[in-house]
Amino acid sequence: MLVGQIILAQGNVFIKELLRSAGVRIGTTKADFERNLMDAIDNGVLRREDIEAWLVEVEGWGNQHIYLFKVPSIIAKDSIWLDQAKVEKKITASGFANIWNAPVSFEFPEQQKLTGIQFDGSNLRLTWHQGQSWLVRDKTKDYGQEIDGDEYEFQAYRRRAERAVMHFEMVLPLRLAAIFIQTPWGEIEHETALKEVSKIASSIFDFDSLEEYKVSLAIKHLDQLGLDDQQGQYGIQPSMARLDSPGAYVEFGSVGEKSYQDFTPVREVRRALKPAYFTGNKSDFMFSAAPKNALSRKIRVTFYGKDDRIRLWMQMKAREVWEILRMIKTHG
Repeated sequence: MLVGQIILAQGNVFIKELLRSAGVRIGTTKADFERNLMDAIDNGVLRREDIEAWLVEVEGWGNQHIYLFKVPSIIAKDSIWLDQAKVEKKITASGFANIWNAPVSFEFPEQQKLTGIQFDGSNLRLTWHQGQSWLVRDKTKDYGQEIDGDEYEFQAYRRRAERAVMHFEMVLPLRLAAIFIQTPWGEIEHETALKEVSKIASSIFDFDSLEEYKVSLAIKHLDQLGLDDQQGQYGIQPSMARLDSPGAYVEFGSVGEKSYQDFTPVREVRRALKPAYFTGNKSDFMFSAAPKNALSRKIRVTFYGKDDRIRLWMQMKAREVWEILRMIKTHG
């Protein structure tokens, strides 16, 4: 069952949450989760709309690369966003009527495919899917057998399937837009993905008017925030920062997940540095729960200044990802 494959590709913690929300017994092992999940679907306890809503929140969020944009007034205040019928007309005219406000796709297309365009009055979302499968060695299923007098050894592999998801989302109230790519980093691969998003989004609004977020500046600003925020009220701590100047660079770092700024001698050296003379090259931050944000756990985020790219390193929910981006906008 395709829906089962998609669900089981998610992390255990997310499957548990789905089962718990439906009042289904969870169990203790992956096999328990799978059995209880399938029973709940077969018995009608979990309905398609429950699974669709859950997938929208958890599939394709976190463990991904992000290209962030600011939404200027010329786009945010366009009258088209005040009337969903106008948006629908634009999308229909562009040849995408069949995926306008489409339910969550359960396809595993071999090639990346645009599967949905949604607009709820404030958020525009475009979603692409691509199926992937590979063999995972499972020695516990190996066996030997005699056939026609010869001894044969059979080695078992389990086929695992999952989907790569790419999103473009524009959140008008936040004045932010972002492209979310799960494809592993590769300059050519990401350039191709960015061109695909630009082509489709441009059929709906003036995509080229979006302002690319300068990650090199965010590196410097967030690093400085960590330096000034000794009480931890913002929950943003740099564990590594590399700052470049023509012909040279400086790099600060710590061992483990601690902020390098927790170490007084290093912190004092950093205070002596004048950020105006440097460009942010790369940094690692830990975003964590604090009074001024809505996160409930530590999340590692890497910033790449040369590519204007942000990397999240764990699976998350959509609202967690957008909380991180909101914090970056506020302080970066």
